[in-house]
Amino acid sequence: MNFDQYTFPELKIIPDIYKNKNKCFILKNCIIDLTNFSKLTLDDIYNNIKVYSENYRIKKYINRHPNTNALWYDEKNPSLEYGEYSEESKNLKIDVHVDELFFCYDYLEWNYSHFLTDVYPKMWYYPQICKSNSTVKFGQIRPIINYANDVNDKSFIKKLSFRSDFAEDITDFYLKHNNLFDKFLPLEMGKVYHIDTLILPVPYTSQDVWLWNDTQFELYNLLVEESKKIKRTFAKNNFISRLDTQKNGWYHFRYMTNEKEVYKEIETLGFENVELMDLNIFEKIKLVNNSDCIIQQGGSTTFNIIFESPGTKNIIITCPHYAEWKPMLEWLCTVKQTKLHLITSGVELLGVDMYPDVCRRVLDQPFKFNDIQKLKDCINS
Repeated sequence: MNFDQYTFPELKIIPDIYKNKNKCFILKNCIIDLTNFSKLTLDDIYNNIKVYSENYRIKKYINRHPNTNALWYDEKNPSLEYGEYSEESKNLKIDVHVDELFFCYDYLEWNYSHFLTDVYPKMWYYPQICKSNSTVKFGQIRPIINYANDVNDKSFIKKLSFRSDFAEDITDFYLKHNNLFDKFLPLEMGKVYHIDTLILPVPYTSQDVWLWNDTQFELYNLLVEESKKIKRTFAKNNFISRLDTQKNGWYHFRYMTNEKEVYKEIETLGFENVELMDLNIFEKIKLVNNSDCIIQQGGSTTFNIIFESPGTKNIIITCPHYAEWKPMLEWLCTVKQTKLHLITSGVELLGVDMYPDVCRRVLDQPFKFNDIQKLKDCINS
């Protein structure tokens, strides 16, 4: 099977990181072992999924770089290096046999921005492959499980788990959009799969990389068009709250402790308080696409810029170290013809002294926002 023909349209200026990112790796006689698959402990991240080809353990393009936690996007010439040889795969009891499988996986797939920028674009390969090979199944582990720190557990040992329904909904939509949902094979936790031919798509982009090509934005536009079917209407000016996470028992290092007071200051300016956890993915996209102005805190939801309409004003209040995202956000706003105000002034970091010493070094920490006038100036600019 020749994958050279399934290439994304090239950028006019191609950064080195994009060169040769136009292929999928094809592996033979493979096993996907989900016997101990779990995402409830950080220690298991690099061990909880086991993929073998001819008894060699494959980690590259399955897990992330063990030192940087990043995708392998910095390679100029992607190559699939076989890991260590393992006899343990010979003793596994096979639950399901699959002839050919396109395996769309990333251990950060439960994360909102990583799924949108790292995982969803890889799906583009699948309908292209099916044009010449109609027997290939689309594989994704279900359910897609997210985890969070328990707001009441200061040891960080206890984890909360819940489904990342947005990731599942986007996947289902894309397969149905291409009339390929009948080829979807949900891989179940606790089972072992033998695959004659396993296809691993190369992650050609990431939220850590910008200058995405037009095809990636076309994939996002598909979601925008689908969101227009939603009948629910939303306000034009929206303040995105983070209090919904705490209501659900999460603890986030990065949250505004005086959020209620800040919202009260701008509520009279016509802003609606929105808790995104109350919305499904297509409702969120519609809200973003129809907004004139969005005020939010720095984090994954800032990547919703990809769904905005021209002219939308983005006001992002963020911890100082997230100012590093400014070039990426500025570029996204340029592409989408939107406006960006990134506010780091008036952000008072409060630390995480109530947590163990090992956690005091984290850059994400609760903060208090004190520059209300700056916020109002951005709204009125």
